[in-house]
Amino acid sequence: MIDKNTITRENLIELIQSSKTMEDAASKLNIDRRSLLRLREKFGIVHISANVKTTMETDDKSFISEDLNQQAWNEVPEEIRNQLQEYIPTAKKQAEDNLNLMKEVLVNNLPKEEAKPKLEKFNKLSNTVNQKELESLESNSLVDSTLMTHVVIPDCQIKPGVDTSFLDWIGKYIAHIKPNRIICLGDFADMQSLYNYKKESFDSAQYKEDINSAIDAMEVLMRPIMEAMARDFDWKPTFDFTLGNHEHRITKVANTDKKIGSFISVDDLRYKKYGWTVHDFLKPVILDDIAYAHYFTATNMGAPIPSAKNLVDRKHMSCVMGHRQNWEMHRTGRPDGTEIRGLLAGSCYLHDEDYLGYQNNDYSRQIWVLNNIHKGSFNPIQIELKQLKRVYGN
Repeated sequence: MIDKNTITRENLIELIQSSKTMEDAASKLNIDRRSLLRLREKFGIVHISANVKTTMETDDKSFISEDLNQQAWNEVPEEIRNQLQEYIPTAKKQAEDNLNLMKEVLVNNLPKEEAKPKLEKFNKLSNTVNQKELESLESNSLVDSTLMTHVVIPDCQIKPGVDTSFLDWIGKYIAHIKPNRIICLGDFADMQSLYNYKKESFDSAQYKEDINSAIDAMEVLMRPIMEAMARDFDWKPTFDFTLGNHEHRITKVANTDKKIGSFISVDDLRYKKYGWTVHDFLKPVILDDIAYAHYFTATNMGAPIPSAKNLVDRKHMSCVMGHRQNWEMHRTGRPDGTEIRGLLAGSCYLHDEDYLGYQNNDYSRQIWVLNNIHKGSFNPIQIELKQLKRVYGN
């Protein structure tokens, strides 16, 4: 029998490591297991355990010692440490519950007066994946998620009554390839209620419908992404949103009519609530040496740059913008061999715009994956909505 009062730190380590269980080590000192744990803490060797771990308590203790400075841990009152030991076994269960907490934030954090989003609507969304089409998509796109990757979402122009199922496909695809960054180029919300605004024409009911349709649509997009993040804690993408001229309608009206401006703002769209870093209209954001904005201006009057070539010629760096229905790309290079690309990302929605008539709604609709990003150069991959529909659509 070893005397607990004269045992040294080295002897205690040897005793524990040579024992089959912590209970076996405690019996050699003629003390109970809890007293042995306290003695182990006294010598600052909580990371040492018996060869065979028979309880979760040993693992839990190691978990604490990894995350807390040892000296600070020893200074924590014994009562608090005991409470932590009781709490830690529930940590895994709480992690599993994280997915449900995410859903609660996404759904229940909406204004109480709104009955949206209705869960039955989401039940109609696709819950299956066409594996054959997914393999075909992967073989064509060659996305390598081990490299720096951006996903770019162009103009969605969400308004009441339009089909938003494509956002579910996009969200699931993003969750599948797990990019480093997700960029929305603005005009996600159409805000048709503020088009050609006049003070006497403001309709609060129509404004709320516009806002609610955008919130519902953002819910559809973000749900599969947030669910994937809840399952994979190592995937932590950034979310950047460059406001478009359609969202800017809210700010223009608020600045024009101070009375109305006192109760409306871009924050009504709740982009920040869903984790987006929101950038002001026409303020470029530089991410990995690529400039993003809803559009870049060509003149002092603020007119949008009309072409991808003009975009590169004027800005002298890789730039990506939205605003135009049709996509366009131009590539050039610097003398040092660095590639520069200009990308007009086009449109990302299923509906047709009435004002474009019968002959001008035939443009492609897509998102973009910018892969293998290095010093502003990237491999652009067009992922059309019709491709995503074949994979994730009903």
